[in-house]
Amino acid sequence: MRTRRFPSRHEAERYLAEQGFEFLGAPSRWRKTLDGHACYADVVVQNGAAVVVFIESNDGLPP
Repeated sequence: MRTRRFPSRHEAERYLAEQGFEFLGAPSRWRKTLDGHACYADVVVQNGAAVVVFIESNDGLPP
């Protein structure tokens, strides 16, 4: 698991969309699949800043 910080939720979600992630639904879960390998990302707002938490799944199933 890794994280990345952004000044706002909007900037975090724009970054994920630009990276090819697909929005899965609320509150803010995203997924990107490449060669059967899935990476999920959740956008969490903490203290006014957005944090993207990336979670990789080797079996393609959501964590």
